Amino acid sequence: MNNVIIKNGIYASLLLVGIHLIAWVISDGEPNYEVGEIIGYTSMVACTVFVFLGIREHRNVDLKGEISFSQALGMGVLIALFPAIVFGLYDLVYVFYLNPDFNETYFNYYMDEMRASLSPKEFEIAKQDLEAQKEFWSNPALQFLVMFLTVFVIGFIVALISATILKTKTTITVKS
Repeated sequence: MNNVIIKNGIYASLLLVGIHLIAWVISDGEPNYEVGEIIGYTSMVACTVFVFLGIREHRNVDLKGEISFSQALGMGVLIALFPAIVFGLYDLVYVFYLNPDFNETYFNYYMDEMRASLSPKEFEIAKQDLEAQKEFWSNPALQFLVMFLTVFVIGFIVALISATILKTKTTITVKS
C-alpha cells in the first residue's frame, strides 16, 4: 500500500478520534448533545482534508504532476477508509467501555426533547420508534456499520470533489 495513503489515513484517523477524545475529556462527563453533534460532524468533515492532501501529494510527488480522475478517486477512497474504520472501532470502545452509560443517557435526553416538542399522541408514536432504535444501537456490529458509513460517505464525497479538482488532463497522441 502506498505510503501516502497510510500516512494521510493515519493523520485523518488521529484528527477525528483526537477531537472526540479532547471534547469528551473537556466535558468532564457533563454531556451537551447539541454541541457534541456539531463537534462530531465537524471533525468528520475536517479529517477529510487529508483525503485532498493525500491525492495532491500523490499527484505532485509520485506521479510528477499527472493524475487521472479514477486514480485520484481510488487514492481518496483508500485514504477515507482509514478514519471510517478507526471511527467505527473508536465508537464501540467509547460506547461500551469509556462511557458505557452513553446510549442510555442519550436516549433519555432525546425522550425529554421529544416530550417537550410533541403532542402526547405524537410523543407515544415517536417513543415506540425510539424504543426500536434503542435495540438497534445496542448491537455492536450495527453500531460499527453506521459509524463507519457516516465517516466513509463524507470521505467518499470529498474524494469525488478532490478527484474532480485535482485530476489533470492527459493528452493522447495518435500516430498516423
